[in-house]
Amino acid sequence: MALEEIVKKTFRVMKRTALLSALTFASIGLMGLTAEAVRDHAVLTGSLVASKMVKEKNEAKKENRNPRYLDEVVKGMYFGALVSPYIHYSYGLMNKYFPVDTIPKTISTGTLDVDKITSRALVNGAIYPAVSSAYVAPTDHLSTKQTTKGIYRSFRSILQIMKGMYLTAPLMLLNVFFASPVLHVPIAAVIGFLVDYVGLRRAKKDVPNESYSTQQTNQYSPQLQAA
Repeated sequence: MALEEIVKKTFRVMKRTALLSALTFASIGLMGLTAEAVRDHAVLTGSLVASKMVKEKNEAKKENRNPRYLDEVVKGMYFGALVSPYIHYSYGLMNKYFPVDTIPKTISTGTLDVDKITSRALVNGAIYPAVSSAYVAPTDHLSTKQTTKGIYRSFRSILQIMKGMYLTAPLMLLNVFFASPVLHVPIAAVIGFLVDYVGLRRAKKDVPNESYSTQQTNQYSPQLQAA
């Protein structure tokens, strides 16, 4: 390999590392630089990276090539830096303005506030998925392509992402009604990975071998469906 090519590759790696480091720090900074912010960023980014690596493993196997795990790790970390503040503050605002007792607490105290439960179910199960879909589509494009060029195409996937989020709304509501508010984001991240993993497994079985990798490559990541 020519020295010039080595220098160019080294510069690209350094540039991507610097940008990713800045985005990560900015993301945690926007979340308040607290221990909870670091935890939420870490668990959300980790689930996104894991999801993308599973997807890459499946695609590489179908295309008979070596997996490009490093590229997917970078994409997952970009995605995590961009969506972590959104999810962190979304749950924070919902827990502040639409608080609801967990079902175990409701049973133990014998009190049932139907209005609060209905309001939270509407916000968390209907409004949040719609808003999130509009945010996730362009964000995933930015993290995957790392450019704004062609970002308008990402809006075509909003309805697809929204459909996935509505299908997993029961899981989101179980998280809200059974878990302590401080655990909502970590549990959502784990659920998100599990939903994506099951979805990829089902797609692998349902889609013919020759078309699987192409269809998966053209889809936006559904990992945020249960977040």
